[in-house]
Amino acid sequence: TGSLSHTIVEKEEVRMGLARVAKLESCLAFYGKGFQGKARGSYFQGLLRYTEIDRWHPILVRDHPYDLELCDLCVRQCPIEKAISLQPIDNEGKRKKPVIHEACVGCGVCEMICPVEPSVIVIDERKMWGTA
Repeated sequence: TGSLSHTIVEKEEVRMGLARVAKLESCLAFYGKGFQGKARGSYFQGLLRYTEIDRWHPILVRDHPYDLELCDLCVRQCPIEKAISLQPIDNEGKRKKPVIHEACVGCGVCEMICPVEPSVIVIDERKMWGTA
């Protein structure tokens, strides 16, 4: 169908969608809050490759517990280096906001892992391939 290309060499060459911070007012980091527990409930079927467990065998997101002083799941689990970051929004650096960078390929991990529902970050469809 032409949906997959063998000309792609690096994962950063892929552009699936566009990540967007949609609900900043729901972000735990925005309020300087941490996260403890599982990011998704028992109904959630999504899989993720957790490097610290076994990067070659994904497990259900609903089975992995977290204990974070400041929620940074979107940054922590992003597979693309420098695609998303948390930037301080107060003088003390305790409150932060997610910022999407050009390196983002729109894979959707940030949307999937966000423990807030609806997710703070959403992936929008790219209207024209090759352009942002």
